[in-house]
Amino acid sequence: MTDKELCEKLGFSREALKDIRKKYQEGADFVRVPSKRPQKMWEVQWTDVGYEKLMTDMGFKAEETKAVKEEPIFSATGKMIGKFNNKRLIQCEVDGKPQIVLVRDSDYFVVGMEVPLRRDGDRLVASRHPRKPGRW
Repeated sequence: MTDKELCEKLGFSREALKDIRKKYQEGADFVRVPSKRPQKMWEVQWTDVGYEKLMTDMGFKAEETKAVKEEPIFSATGKMIGKFNNKRLIQCEVDGKPQIVLVRDSDYFVVGMEVPLRRDGDRLVASRHPRKPGRW
């Protein structure tokens, strides 16, 4: 399981999991998947042994550990209903409730747009950003 998947399933931020990962041994508990990027940006993949250790250290039982592994990743869509003066925030209606969503830049988001969302810790974040005003 990758760091990204684990964060989305447990509701942690990537920074929090990065701090927790310092207690574990690279190679035995987790490995970095080589790519063309710089080494510090390589994707982190948890081994089965490391995943079990992590979950028991967090207080999960064996049944819960298996359930988290099989649980689908959070995904939702929201309808944009407003903007703020802060360009990094928009307001979306998710399941009938208004929610504040973090975005990179709200210039191209338009009221009424369907916005795909993901979780980053406790926050909702737009998983896609439009390239033109009101269009993907």
